[in-house]
Amino acid sequence: MYYFGMSAMNFEVLPTSKARADLTISVNSFRTHGLLSRPILFGGHRKAEAAIIPIELFEKLLPEIENIQLQEMLRQRINDGSKRITFEELLEKTGFAAEDLA
Repeated sequence: MYYFGMSAMNFEVLPTSKARADLTISVNSFRTHGLLSRPILFGGHRKAEAAIIPIELFEKLLPEIENIQLQEMLRQRINDGSKRITFEELLEKTGFAAEDLA
């Protein structure tokens, strides 16, 4: 039941219709095994596109998920081609002084 060190490639990928049909069975397994439950990977053409995991695991992973999403959002904004301003320009534009931020 332990899956340490495995990548998504080591899991069976279910067709979306099969994952949907087996959802009750999966949830029952999550109830029984909790954090040690095997994730359910599914997608089209046996290519993993999403995963179903126990809520206990999701709650533990949520801070890291938020960090990853924030990093991606920042990466996209940095690379979006928009005009950048300096910190000093930002202070001037907003009416703050550097001393106000200390």
